[in-house]
Amino acid sequence: QYWRTTRWSMPRDRFGPSSSPNTSTLFTGHSQFATDWAVDALEPMLSGTGPVGERTHTFVQQRSAESRTRPDCNAPPEGEGGMSVWDDQEDSEVTWSGFGIGSAYDQTKSEAAHCASTLSLDPSNAALSCDQRRCEAAAFLQGGLGNSDPPVVISADAVPPEVKAQFDEAAFQPTKMNEGTFLGPPAETEQACFDKPASDTMYCTFTASKAWIGWRWYRFVDQPELY
Repeated sequence: QYWRTTRWSMPRDRFGPSSSPNTSTLFTGHSQFATDWAVDALEPMLSGTGPVGERTHTFVQQRSAESRTRPDCNAPPEGEGGMSVWDDQEDSEVTWSGFGIGSAYDQTKSEAAHCASTLSLDPSNAALSCDQRRCEAAAFLQGGLGNSDPPVVISADAVPPEVKAQFDEAAFQPTKMNEGTFLGPPAETEQACFDKPASDTMYCTFTASKAWIGWRWYRFVDQPELY
């Protein structure tokens, strides 16, 4: 029996120009603020009336660092963490965690880095292919799909062509472009907002590079969308 995983990879942490440690930090630097520190920190810059030394990004960064606190970090449940594949059976889920990626949680280090969440990488594991920047999981497996009978990693060349063809023919539900039609046509009282900008006035300016720019104003909720 053959299996093909989705293609995914984990970035490797870098603590120097050439270092590639066997860890991947997914989240770090979690901070929370119990005060409206930004109001006082930004007011001198926004108003232009505060001391010169307080109208800089350095001052804002300093106030942010002084005001932030670390929340309580949640430790992962015992035995959990890492990457796995699973097969949703009719009456159960079969999981295999043999990709060489596990949890590298250390409470002291995690709290020092404001709740860092770190995974361990094992480049010697046959399921991983690593370079200096990332580790990518193998795509093909052969065998069972359970912890008692784990599949083995095989190369793409070891997969019969007819099996590859079946994988390639598998159809996935296509994505749906959000063009807004599911909302229905605008109500009669809203139609005017969709027919034209909030103001028909054309505003223009002349740039330093001697180019004209023209624009009209829309209400924020009625701005044209990007799909």
